[in-house]
Amino acid sequence: MTANELMGNAWIVQCSRALDIRLYESDFSNDSKWLDMMDILNEYINGICAINNDLLIKPMEEISNTLLTRRCEKENDDENQTKKHKIQRLTPSSLDELGSSPLLQPA
Repeated sequence: MTANELMGNAWIVQCSRALDIRLYESDFSNDSKWLDMMDILNEYINGICAINNDLLIKPMEEISNTLLTRRCEKENDDENQTKKHKIQRLTPSSLDELGSSPLLQPA
């Protein structure tokens, strides 16, 4: 789909027309013009609401979103890593044991 085809989509065209309507009119003496503008704006807003009501939202179990899948896998991996590697509480005696480790000796 090209950019022009995307911008020609009926939903985008309809929603972008609402932006052409000024929400503030400096001259309120012409009531019929103001009422016409309000009618047009209401028409566009109702159209946008009608389009939004037609959207289908799938349950999370049915979504085939690769990013969501990767995030869920990462969360599961993180949980599994936490279960495998128990966090040890440092005590003075455990620090002494670490200090005697050959890996921690100065070179």
